[in-house]
Amino acid sequence: MDQAHVDQYEAAQDQALQNEDVQEASGLAFVRHGQTDWNAEGLLQGGTDVPLNDHGRLQAHDSAQLLKKAGPWDVIVSSPMKRALETAKILAEELGCDHHIKTYAELKERSYGDLEGQCRVTQSPEVQDAMHPPAHIAFEDLDDYEKKAYEKGLLPNVEPSQSVGERGAAAVRQICEDFPGQRVVMVSHGTLIRLTMDALTGERHPSVENAEIIYIPGPVSVDA
Repeated sequence: MDQAHVDQYEAAQDQALQNEDVQEASGLAFVRHGQTDWNAEGLLQGGTDVPLNDHGRLQAHDSAQLLKKAGPWDVIVSSPMKRALETAKILAEELGCDHHIKTYAELKERSYGDLEGQCRVTQSPEVQDAMHPPAHIAFEDLDDYEKKAYEKGLLPNVEPSQSVGERGAAAVRQICEDFPGQRVVMVSHGTLIRLTMDALTGERHPSVENAEIIYIPGPVSVDA
């Protein structure tokens, strides 16, 4: 993003985190990891364990400053992938949380299978559509929508969207059980966060930027 977009994004995040209704919601916030070199190059990462770059580390520090305004926070949890875990460690240090960060494999990014390492924007329109179905397609209909793409071999070994959202939602419920009554920051990945929010709220959500903060409206039911 250019500086103008950065300023607009940070202002929007600041306003959202200061919103009284948001602060009184579930006490849970997702943070997407900071930028990696693959993000900067527009490459599909998925399960490939790519570390943060220097800009991504700065983004994590900036997110910590925004989270402080909606604090305090009790716990930081994370995907075990390098880019998420390093982001989580930066947040924990800045927010004064326990540096022993519990990781959840269920918070790992969607696997993009054979497409990992390829440029997102050079994929055919049909593949791009299948990877990010239109907003009018309900979450519970994503499997049916993607079925033709899988049958045509357009998504080789790519994890289905509904499965991603369901495991992310299961992770959130487990985190609620593990840390009852505590305010928790969950560091994860763009597609995992987007699809988990779809699953939890029943509404489709837009793409999540690097280091963006997504507050979960509460309460979150621990029942599947």
